Amino acid sequence: MLIDRLASAHHIKIKNAFFRPLQIGRGRFNDEPVILAKPLTFMNRSGVVIPYLLKRFNLKSDSLVIICDNLDLAPGEIRFKAKGSSGGQRGLQSVIDVLGTSDFKRLFIGIGRPKAGGPVVHHVLGEPEEAESRQIDCALEKGERVLMSLFSQSIDKVMGWANQR
Repeated sequence: MLIDRLASAHHIKIKNAFFRPLQIGRGRFNDEPVILAKPLTFMNRSGVVIPYLLKRFNLKSDSLVIICDNLDLAPGEIRFKAKGSSGGQRGLQSVIDVLGTSDFKRLFIGIGRPKAGGPVVHHVLGEPEEAESRQIDCALEKGERVLMSLFSQSIDKVMGWANQR
């Protein structure tokens, strides 16, 4: 959802990559070149598109920002980290496995846990309830500000204000 929001705000057309399991768009944020990519793989295999992106656009892993949802954050909360473990998130583990390093930035968007007894898969892939949707929209807005600020502020400064509750 955040990639779609960024693409719309910055007039970046996202389209299917030829013979690759991802959607991709190239554009600019405040005169800085950016690549927006959305893997079309199963979440647990998100990392398989990374080597193509790095090679195709001559990028280093430290230029990546991986965006993912997080069940352990309440809807509307975000966390931004410069590096770290997968924390059990299989999509992040896939990226770490492919890169051979965990030195890449990650932005977590809180979606909260399903109500007691509710299936996790439905919660993650389904539509949030109206109240949660508003909270998630606020998180997406803050996430957009975080990503934009990376072009003008140090990573420590961005983490400082992004991770305030």
